[in-house]
Amino acid sequence: MIYESKVLNRFIDYKFILVEGIHAKSPWSRDDLIELSIEIDRKYKVCSMFISEMVVFSPLHIISAVEHAVRSVNVSKRDLKIEVSLYILAKSQISEALAVIIPKEARDLCVVILAKNKHLATKAFNEIIHRIGGSIHPEFLKTEREEKKRYQESIFMFKMTGNPTIDEKQILEKIATSRQS
Repeated sequence: MIYESKVLNRFIDYKFILVEGIHAKSPWSRDDLIELSIEIDRKYKVCSMFISEMVVFSPLHIISAVEHAVRSVNVSKRDLKIEVSLYILAKSQISEALAVIIPKEARDLCVVILAKNKHLATKAFNEIIHRIGGSIHPEFLKTEREEKKRYQESIFMFKMTGNPTIDEKQILEKIATSRQS
C-alpha cells in the first residue's frame, strides 16, 4: 500500500509512505539488508528500510511511527531510519531497537519506503522484490498469528486484548508517548 502523508513534506522532502510485506526466497543477513537499503536509497532518492514482520501490527502502526519520527528528527539530530525504528517499537534505547527491527537473518519482512512520489516508491519496491527474489505478502502487515501476538506483547509490554482495534490503539498511544521527554 502507498499512503500519501499530510505530515512528511512539512518536515522532510518525502510525501509518500509505501508499506508492504515480503517473503524472501532465502534468509538475508542484517548487513546485506542494510547494504541493499543504502543502494536503493541512492539509486531512487528514497528512504527505504526493512523491518521484521514480527514487530508490525498494522500499516497504520508503521505510518504513525514514520510520521512521529519525521517530526522529531530535527530535534533529536538522529538519522531518520534510527528515529523511525525507535518509534516503531516505542523505545528510547537505540541498541535495543536495532536488534529487534532487523534480526541477524530474516526472510519475512516489512518494506517501508519514503518517497517524493508514488512512481519512485513503486520503482524502488519493485527492485527490492527483484533483488531479494521475494514475493509480496500483505498478511505480514497484520497481527493474527498467536506467535506474533505474544512476541509483540513482549516488545510493547502490554497484554493484547484480542480486539485488533483496541490493541492497535494501545500501540499508537505508546508510539505517541514513548519518545516524549
